[in-house]
Amino acid sequence: MSTLYKTGDGECHLSNCFPVPGFFRHRQDGAGHWFVAHREQMEQRNRNIRRTKNNRPDHSTGSDFATPAAGNTLDGSLLIRLHGVENPSDLCSIDISEQRLTSVKNEDFKEFDSIVYINASDNSLSIESFRSFGLLRELDLSLNGCCDMSFHPEDFPHLEVLDLSFNNVSEADIVCIGRLAGLKVLCLTGNRLHQLPANMAGSNPSPTLSGSSSEEKPLFGSLEVLSLDDNQLTSNVFHSLSSLTRLQHLNLQSNNISEVPFMLPDGDGAHTGSNQGHFWGILQPSVGAVESSLPLPQLQFLSLAHNKIAEEEALLSAALFPSLTELVIHNNPLTTQRTGDPPLLTYLLSVRRGVRVKRSDRAEVRNPSVMLPDRFKHKIRSEGRMAKRPWLTEQSHYSPQERERQGFPKDPSSFQAKEREKNDMGDGVTDRPDETKHPEESFFVTKEVKMQGEMAEGNNRNNTVRNLL
Repeated sequence: MSTLYKTGDGECHLSNCFPVPGFFRHRQDGAGHWFVAHREQMEQRNRNIRRTKNNRPDHSTGSDFATPAAGNTLDGSLLIRLHGVENPSDLCSIDISEQRLTSVKNEDFKEFDSIVYINASDNSLSIESFRSFGLLRELDLSLNGCCDMSFHPEDFPHLEVLDLSFNNVSEADIVCIGRLAGLKVLCLTGNRLHQLPANMAGSNPSPTLSGSSSEEKPLFGSLEVLSLDDNQLTSNVFHSLSSLTRLQHLNLQSNNISEVPFMLPDGDGAHTGSNQGHFWGILQPSVGAVESSLPLPQLQFLSLAHNKIAEEEALLSAALFPSLTELVIHNNPLTTQRTGDPPLLTYLLSVRRGVRVKRSDRAEVRNPSVMLPDRFKHKIRSEGRMAKRPWLTEQSHYSPQERERQGFPKDPSSFQAKEREKNDMGDGVTDRPDETKHPEESFFVTKEVKMQGEMAEGNNRNNTVRNLL
């Protein structure tokens, strides 16, 4: 039985519809750790999308899409049937992927007033098809063949995550997407992009409430994560992205990038190329006032894997990104045709800036730490070993002179006499039987006395026999 979940505004919803991905995400949750989890999720999903794209027919030539099948319209009854709910207001996230949808009935979505997440991948829909969901926060439109981005940004006031992977997004469409004021995560993987708008953070004229004047707002003013992997972009892409002041995660994997150009602010606030001498001057510790005007001031992660970077000098300008913490450069000519760490790049980024440069795509294997519990009963307590005494059994094989030279006592009871003297002198050793003082001495002394007694009896017996003869 489903229980009710009460949100902050006092409304109750079914608990089995929560948590919606990204609905309770904080702005700076974990000081950047959520970027790592989000990156792994995006990479895994992109691999699944590529696998699906290779196994499905083309949108333009496939016969399956030439004649739409029955039931390819998204309406309210389809949503209720797919998710098994009775009240449309109880539905918070919907999954309509791989349904071959080509059109929608927006008049049926008025009662679905709690939708915040939609997965519409592998269909033939556009952003405008979901204008009726006013609370929408995350929208996945990958593999939809989107080529028309004509929509009204005011219809999506809460949209934060937009996935347009493997579509036909153009340069003009990117400008339309930039008008989404609350957009934080944008994925444009596999769109065959050759270039981006000249200034992605340019002004966005939008009408004011009165309608008589216009207010200019920057494009992509809230963008934090941007995925442009698997495209055909060149090194000029950095000039288009340099003005994104909120960008923290940038993925440029699998492009045609050969270098990171030197970008310094000019008089108009834009970033243009500069010579390397000026670059070394900015890196001096005394010059710290220019950090606020450096390109991509909040960029923390940059992936340039699977590109065409051949020289380490082509990556030196990455040191101008003041917040950079990780740089991925594996599967470049710089790493595949050379061995070892590039010295200049290692000193400038790793040693001086503390940037983690990842040169290999292999996962790091860390040996788990083994902690042994403190168990006192397993500890070995060492005790002083008793000094060994000379073997007294050997005395019978030596003559008296030899026995004296070897240090054997003349009298078998001399050991007992010495112990009595120690006890009389008060050396702290209590009087105890000789057997418990030195077990080895007591055993061998007793054996020697017995042997001497037997020898004496044998001599007496021999003397008696000799006398009788």
